[in-house]
Amino acid sequence: MIATLSAESITHASNDDMPAIHSLITACDIAVIGCAYFEGRSVFERWGAFEFDPNEDTLLRRNIEGQIVGYEGVLRFHPNGQIDVEGYVHPNYVERGIGTYLLRWAETRAREQISLVSTMQRHYLQSNAFGNDLLSRRLLEVEGYYTARHHRHMEIDMLETPVPAKWPTGISVRTFIPNKDEHATWTVWNEIFVEEWGYVEQSFEEWLDENEPDVDFDPSLWFWQWMTNKSLDCPVGHTIGKVKGGLITSVCVQLGANEG
Repeated sequence: MIATLSAESITHASNDDMPAIHSLITACDIAVIGCAYFEGRSVFERWGAFEFDPNEDTLLRRNIEGQIVGYEGVLRFHPNGQIDVEGYVHPNYVERGIGTYLLRWAETRAREQISLVSTMQRHYLQSNAFGNDLLSRRLLEVEGYYTARHHRHMEIDMLETPVPAKWPTGISVRTFIPNKDEHATWTVWNEIFVEEWGYVEQSFEEWLDENEPDVDFDPSLWFWQWMTNKSLDCPVGHTIGKVKGGLITSVCVQLGANEG
């Protein structure tokens, strides 16, 4: 099917468009990786984590029936000059110039915002694409982008109960305690990622805002690795888990610690 787009099909987004944009993102994810990558996370949650105006910082492309077939967002300006953008084109409408149009608009919008900041700091746009999404990767490369780093998503099928963990001497494990462990979690998080390329340290308030518990939050799946001895009593890492569609998704981070 050849898609038809009208000249009036370019608009900014509003809060009323959130469900349709979420459906678009899900359709794109399914077409590439076979499932919704941000399953259960609404556009409202994604936008709510950033200070931006959807009426100015997003652009939509609709077909003649009014369906949203393309979306671009200039999401966040980081203090280090990094500008996060994201874009999606419905699988039935790829290779028609929509993605190129939206990406170039994002660059124009970013330049407008940069011009309002009185700084000589270098700015750069960062966008993401799945490794097997050859169309998106080709689009970005043609427009002058290059691969800066990779993220790996790993899964394991738990067919049987795992062997109980044997923790090093001086390391204890317990679950997360709401309204008590937030500040320690924030402190460890910033320490762990301080040397990661592109990481921008967050204030405690920013971290709380981005990690506000949702309906999927289960503190019994948040595990703290705690180091205790006569001279030290502090967290050295944590494992965060969430139940998504019957699966437990988690990210594990841990700091090395020397016992003195």
